[in-house]
Amino acid sequence: MYDITIMGNSPVDILTHVEEDILTKYNLNKADFNPVDAETFMKIADECTFVGMEAGGSCANTAWALGKMHKHVYFIGHVGQDPAGKHFHAEMEAAKVEMPEPQTGSRTMEIFVLITPDGERTFVSRGVTAFITPEMVQEETLNKSNWLLLEGYTLLDQTSAVTTALELAPRCHCKVAFTISADFIIHAQHSFIMETILPKIDLFIANEEEFELLQEYIAKLPEEKRTALEAKLNSIDLLVTKSEKGASLYSKGVETFVETTPKKMLDATGAGDAFAAGFFCKYLEGDAQGGLELGHTIAGEVISQLGARLKNWPSVNVKQKTA
Repeated sequence: MYDITIMGNSPVDILTHVEEDILTKYNLNKADFNPVDAETFMKIADECTFVGMEAGGSCANTAWALGKMHKHVYFIGHVGQDPAGKHFHAEMEAAKVEMPEPQTGSRTMEIFVLITPDGERTFVSRGVTAFITPEMVQEETLNKSNWLLLEGYTLLDQTSAVTTALELAPRCHCKVAFTISADFIIHAQHSFIMETILPKIDLFIANEEEFELLQEYIAKLPEEKRTALEAKLNSIDLLVTKSEKGASLYSKGVETFVETTPKKMLDATGAGDAFAAGFFCKYLEGDAQGGLELGHTIAGEVISQLGARLKNWPSVNVKQKTA
């Protein structure tokens, strides 16, 4: 049995140090995610000397961390048999997370991480290159899973796989969680979220700004649809993160709030992914309060280091898996 199956993109970050002028030259928004066309992507590659490779992905990071915390996790992601894909798969395997084998003929999603002298990271990608297909969402897997977590980024170009997962989950008695991932997902896919996602989930995850934005879209609906969605949101669990203030879980109108403990931040990359892992680690056991507390602990450790995947596991109060 799996404690949770997680579906999300499988990118690999390719690290390089650059000067500020390359951001200006290619009109890149500093410290942000920048989608570009293939020609621009290759031009930037020609100007960079890459110094490292890190497996990434929002829900992939969460899956990896849950694997390190003894949870039985299956990750639905798509990677190729290229060096990036093999690297991604090996990191998941080392964390005892199961996932499909690298696929022949597929190209793994690569994200250039341009690190400027001030330490800021600017992300450049030509988008998903190895799509999750409906065929990759196996009924057999969900039959063995207590929960399914869906990543918001998959709504941009892989809705057919998401729809398949939502259709299979109830038949498999598998509860469903959905995380928004970013506010632009709401702008791009608010209709799909309101009509297809929300009616079929048991746990909704967003930060304060994302949740408020979604409520704005809901408020514009005709009264009957608006009332139905509001009733749905009141009947499920809502996890709302509130940045440095803390996080709340709302369950049937009852709020459980845990504030954060201030921590010096070195790199914010992956903080939300780490929080989600800590939260699920206890929430899956029925301990919401403990989940919020552990989420803050893991996120605090991650922001105190460089990179999204925690390196110093013995420093947190979680037993680490042995190889």
